[in-house]
Amino acid sequence: MNRPYIIVNCAMSADGKISLPSRKQFRISSEEDIARVHRLRNSCDAILVGIETVLNDNPKLTVKEKYVEKPKQPTRIILDTHCRTPIDALAVKGEIETLIITAEETKCDKKYGENVKIISCSTTEEGFID
Repeated sequence: MNRPYIIVNCAMSADGKISLPSRKQFRISSEEDIARVHRLRNSCDAILVGIETVLNDNPKLTVKEKYVEKPKQPTRIILDTHCRTPIDALAVKGEIETLIITAEETKCDKKYGENVKIISCSTTEEGFID
């Protein structure tokens, strides 16, 4: 079967938390773990995040040369049902291929760069991208 190989990575505190109650960005990972994550990203075809990660953390979703020599930048994928990704978000900047996945019924007329493609998908009864 041709199925994708999916790697889930998240930093978590000893008590199971992944963020502060305020959702403010807080570094949990060590420098060694951050380097490992960039090597992991370099081995992947894509990095996928939800819109809340984009809105709360404003990540670049790239592989940093500080950690990987001559990095291969994976495609960035943002699950964004209602096309809320800001045009100035770091995840849509630059030349790296970026896909924003929205709901079919969402009209997305934002002017992103040429590297960004909007893909409309069906949704579940609950309104989640299917």
